[in-house]
Amino acid sequence: MKVFFKLFCLILFFCAGCTTFTKTRDIKAQIIESARESLSDMPGVAYHYPGLTDKDARKSLEEWLSARGGAIFPDVHYIRIKHESFIAFNKWFQKTTEQLKNEEIGDGYDCDNYSFLYKSLLGVSSYKNKNLREILIGVIYVKQKHPFGGIPSGKFDHALNIIYTELGWFIYEPQTGKFDKIENYPNEILWFIF
Repeated sequence: MKVFFKLFCLILFFCAGCTTFTKTRDIKAQIIESARESLSDMPGVAYHYPGLTDKDARKSLEEWLSARGGAIFPDVHYIRIKHESFIAFNKWFQKTTEQLKNEEIGDGYDCDNYSFLYKSLLGVSSYKNKNLREILIGVIYVKQKHPFGGIPSGKFDHALNIIYTELGWFIYEPQTGKFDKIENYPNEILWFIF
């Protein structure tokens, strides 16, 4: 009996290694080619002083803070950036991430991924400048009831970016590069994550 059990386990072990799985669709993974060159081309950002505290930032957003959600400010000190830096960074981001666009992936790499990537890379650009304060850049979650920035309306939640420049708060759609002042944004903002 022991020999039969050992033989069974041995056959199971070898067969498990031979098992193949059929994919329902073949998706080519996208990577940022020449990432080293792209990051070295990343524009530095110019800051708009004075800096702000988390309380100052929250107060400037009072009108848009939803009763259903809220805002998370993990840092105490923040800084705005110059509007021309915002524009230059957006151009660089669109050019660099163009390679990531692949509609076959669907939810595998969509709005929330682009939004957090944008926030992270803008933070890296600040790090390049040896800034000691966090840029006022956040990810927002919204109900996409109205089209904005090339994204159609629908019955779904959506993630975008919000950034504070010396010209005010802007909503940025990282998948398309479109942006507008928060006053013109048509959808209900549920959550702000800075």
